[in-house]
Amino acid sequence: MRKIKTLLLTTTVVLLSLNVVAQNKGVHFESASESWNDILAKAKAENKYIFVDCYATWCGPCKMMDQMVYPDSTTGQFMNEKFISVKVQMDKTANDNADTKQWYETADMLAKNYTINAYPSMLLFSSDGKALDKITAAIVPAKNFVKAIQNELTPENQYYTTFDKLQQLPARELYQKQNLDFIIRHNSDPKMAEFIAGLIKNYQPADFREEAHQRLLIAMSSKVYAQEAVKNYLSSLSSEDLKKKGNLLVMGGFPGIFTIHDRYFELLYRQPSQLDIIVDDPGFSQYITDKVVYNQLIASVLKKADSIQRDPDWKSLEKSIIARTDQITAGRNVDNARVHFYSTELSKAEQQKSNKKFYYGKKTATALCKQTQDSMVNAFPDDGNFGHIAVLNNNAWFVFEYSSDKNELNRALMWADKAVKISNGAAGQIDTKANILYKLGQKEQALQLEDAAVKLAPKDTDLAASFRLMQQGKPTWPVPEGNKPN
Repeated sequence: MRKIKTLLLTTTVVLLSLNVVAQNKGVHFESASESWNDILAKAKAENKYIFVDCYATWCGPCKMMDQMVYPDSTTGQFMNEKFISVKVQMDKTANDNADTKQWYETADMLAKNYTINAYPSMLLFSSDGKALDKITAAIVPAKNFVKAIQNELTPENQYYTTFDKLQQLPARELYQKQNLDFIIRHNSDPKMAEFIAGLIKNYQPADFREEAHQRLLIAMSSKVYAQEAVKNYLSSLSSEDLKKKGNLLVMGGFPGIFTIHDRYFELLYRQPSQLDIIVDDPGFSQYITDKVVYNQLIASVLKKADSIQRDPDWKSLEKSIIARTDQITAGRNVDNARVHFYSTELSKAEQQKSNKKFYYGKKTATALCKQTQDSMVNAFPDDGNFGHIAVLNNNAWFVFEYSSDKNELNRALMWADKAVKISNGAAGQIDTKANILYKLGQKEQALQLEDAAVKLAPKDTDLAASFRLMQQGKPTWPVPEGNKPN
């Protein structure tokens, strides 16, 4: 999608904040010479809602609304009938005139009270000035904007209206699914976040074991107050109580609060099979212990290596993990760390268009081949699961692009073949398999498969380009600048 280009308009009036953007047939915005109190009084007198377009002078999507939505006659008819509309400039510039400056205080008030930090943000108020809802997005075309505003006029769809009602509910009703869905969906709003914090800080021991309460708790797992609440709760439990399903699930939502020396890690590390059965989730215990190992022993090593642009000392890292766990746990975690480190460095090199990508690409390919177990690949059912397809296809493509080792390419071919089966022969997965075969020197079979992929997705220009390169006998994978064929 092409970027929207801002037209440089020389007419001074277009640059004035709070000016009338639409023509007579579009949305009528009140004059900048009026104050917020004037807008409130007018809305009350005419019994209309208030629509506030919070914009910034540098905002491209805001200008898109000015050009594509507000001048529309149907939009204007709908909005002018139901709303008193005003545009409020949220940033401050050297070009601001007196009318704009008189709105600075109101702009600051709106930004603070309704968390306006992205543009455009549109606020809806009732005729008596009560906040109803906020929309943060450019909505085009005009008919979609009208539909969105119509939707927001229904009380059940209004954030502030619904939030006000929720705050009046008894606690038992707050955790009903519909209400809890709403609370979690809006947990980034400061007022909602404050409300949630109050709920969690008042949790009683029984609440931590109740599913709906756990759901809210885990949704806020990044917050210090939630982490402290869990720490305090778990510390009050005996080792036997920790093994109860509800308590284990709480632990599963907060792996970041544990250390490799505490009793929680020790429990999960020593009794994984038993605990996995209790929660009916194979791999549950390993997931948490590996998270702790990464946070406690690996993350700082990778960060230091990245800062000095050197490979980590993998042998020393493995020894440090063995000292606290065992050879198998250490090997698994170091394999995962290699993939994480090298794929991150590869992504940086690709963005910078640096030839370092070939070094990190090869390292990533080798790490993936070591990390990915054949048993895991074979265990994926042929059921069209997108997640499984993505893992297999993406890993295979990494190896194809950056490895020339036949053993690694054959491993990748196995993953690609499995991805083709799971996806029921989708074009993208066939393309990956064809490219790997081509790099392995099996050109005839590769051409047959790539031809099939192109026919399945005739509008995909990348597939067509790969097919042409195969026909010409040229590489379809990245090649260092000095090694590119003519």
